[in-house]
Amino acid sequence: MRISSTGQKWLKLVHLLAVAAWLGGALALLSLNVYRSDALARAWLPGVDLASSRVDLWVVVWMGAVGCMVTGLLFSLLTGWGFKRGWILLKYALTLTCVLIGTFALGPWETRLCELSLQ
Repeated sequence: MRISSTGQKWLKLVHLLAVAAWLGGALALLSLNVYRSDALARAWLPGVDLASSRVDLWVVVWMGAVGCMVTGLLFSLLTGWGFKRGWILLKYALTLTCVLIGTFALGPWETRLCELSLQ
């Protein structure tokens, strides 16, 4: 099954929006972490940690990483790109690795960090 040229353009647009969410969310997390030491001195730490948790979960993970994985998979299945090229397989494997590490290693750590700062 193949999608039309217009469908490919829409899929590319959604994919690029997912990439922008992933990178933009990562930059937002970086900027929030820059203020972490100042937040500790001014009792803003719970707010900074809660904001980091929300940005990470909703922007980076759901809109960014999952969006990239789904649209990348749709590109491979519905267009002529397929999984024939090695760089596509590598890109998909790296994306899946990042999602798994973030979910099972970094996610629980961030949740616990947020719980500790809210106490």
